[in-house]
Amino acid sequence: MNKRILSNLIGRFFKLIQRFLFISANRTNKCRREFVADFLKGLPDNASLLDVGAGIQKYRQFCSHLRYTSQDLAEYDGKGDGVGFQSGSWDIPDTDIISDITSIPVPDSSFDAAICTDVLEHVPDVISSLSELNRVVRPGGHILITVPSQCDAHQTPYFFSGGYSAYLFKKVFSGSNVTVEYESGYFETIDQKLALGFGVLVSFVKKRPLYLSILLGYIIFSIPIVLLLRTLPKYAADIGNNGLLVLIKK
Repeated sequence: MNKRILSNLIGRFFKLIQRFLFISANRTNKCRREFVADFLKGLPDNASLLDVGAGIQKYRQFCSHLRYTSQDLAEYDGKGDGVGFQSGSWDIPDTDIISDITSIPVPDSSFDAAICTDVLEHVPDVISSLSELNRVVRPGGHILITVPSQCDAHQTPYFFSGGYSAYLFKKVFSGSNVTVEYESGYFETIDQKLALGFGVLVSFVKKRPLYLSILLGYIIFSIPIVLLLRTLPKYAADIGNNGLLVLIKK
């Protein structure tokens, strides 16, 4: 068989395996995006919103009815230090406020609402960051936070924590109404970790083809486990989960 044809067949095979293994992770990501989008759509017209750690401002499309302000440290370039998972392209639109998250140069109670999505694992001082969010949002306002509970290193060297628990937000915002939803249950989280393991091995194979036999063994090992995990309910999310969807009403 022609080497090119064989290479194409192998590539298609791995893409099919990747699509299968990442079903749970993709579903979780979709739920997170919808959670944030629904929150933004539900804010009243002309409400003031601060997008903290906005980056590429992926949620700005849902803010046409709002007075939108973006904030970011604006140091990450998409490549990082090449150690953890990197974003690659990182086209940052004009950012309204360039500052550290712990010191945003606006008066107290400047905004009706704030969102901080997938940011806190990238800041070294999370308590001060949460205090600053609390400061810039008015009494009666809302703060939406999405954060991992357990994740692999990404956007390094701007990576300082693998995740947080719901208890952190309930403690810091003890005087507010805090609701927490879990992105996944305990077994879904294992499912997603197996998918990430596949991705890591694929990256190894690209560098050293000798890892191909290990990758094939991993696939054979993973598929029956994933099929079993997907028959189980969203169970014990308070013990183990992939991430948190946090909504705070001051």
